[in-house]
Amino acid sequence: MESLARASMNVCPFVKSTSTGAMKKLARNSSLISKAQYCPIMGPALKEEINTQTQKRNYSTPSKVNQAQATESFTDSTSASASAAAAAAAASAANSNAASFNSKEEAYDYNGFVTDQIHEKRKDSSYRFFNNINRLAKEFPIAHRAKEEDKVTVWCSNDYLGMGKNEKVLQSMKDTMDKYGVGAGGTRNIAGHNNSAINLESEIAAHNKKEGALVFSSCFVANDAVLSLLGQKIKDLVIFSDELNHASMIVGVKNSKSKKHIFKHNDLNDLESKLAMYPKSTPKLIAFESVYSMCGSVAPIEKICDLADKYGALTFLDEVHAVGM
Repeated sequence: MESLARASMNVCPFVKSTSTGAMKKLARNSSLISKAQYCPIMGPALKEEINTQTQKRNYSTPSKVNQAQATESFTDSTSASASAAAAAAAASAANSNAASFNSKEEAYDYNGFVTDQIHEKRKDSSYRFFNNINRLAKEFPIAHRAKEEDKVTVWCSNDYLGMGKNEKVLQSMKDTMDKYGVGAGGTRNIAGHNNSAINLESEIAAHNKKEGALVFSSCFVANDAVLSLLGQKIKDLVIFSDELNHASMIVGVKNSKSKKHIFKHNDLNDLESKLAMYPKSTPKLIAFESVYSMCGSVAPIEKICDLADKYGALTFLDEVHAVGM
């Protein structure tokens, strides 16, 4: 190591221009030995030094931490070079790290956490079991359970008009799959979009008398993405949300990080009292549904829009259970 230090003093501009004290400080704050392996001068010299030693070094990669041996300590003297001092400090730091790896402290019990959580779900009867329901295209709204002879009537499907079995829809899907295969093949940002998506968006825009439309992978994603984006982009936005809004809207409002008020379901008086708390100049958004999926109630859309005009608010309407009906 002495010869290694002398060589570095003669060749390395960094070592030549750095004091011993500075090298020690650097060695305490970072692993100079690790960095030295990538130096064109120190790297080969270190490899040669390692090969001449019988014990393992801390700057090597041991297969098992508990079998790694400590590097012998280097003595600091007036004759030692700056490089040797740095190596000693780095070796000491490495030994400290190795000692921490051998700590008797146990890791967090992740499996135990999951087990406890599942146990709690079972205790409070909130552990969810999914029914095996297989809708039969030719017998809508009939479906079979695990066994095909065990048939039930599906009252909770959102395929209200039975378009999932419509012959023209099925044939169009088959023709498209035969021509283009299945799967998106990547996101629009990467793989672009296609004629099918473009035509669908044009149809949706025309149906709703809008300039354009954008298709998401699901209504849940659409609600979350749009509401959270509006909250992030419109400074000081206040959101007024119906208390029976779908979970996707609730998540979107939460992710928007906007100030929010929950108004009573379809209660125009409660909504107006909350809107009146803010000046007309304050940006506002009223989030509601046209047909509520869980209770089947219909919102007074026109009157809510009138309130929005009166108090200077945007409206965000989820019509997933109403469009086409």
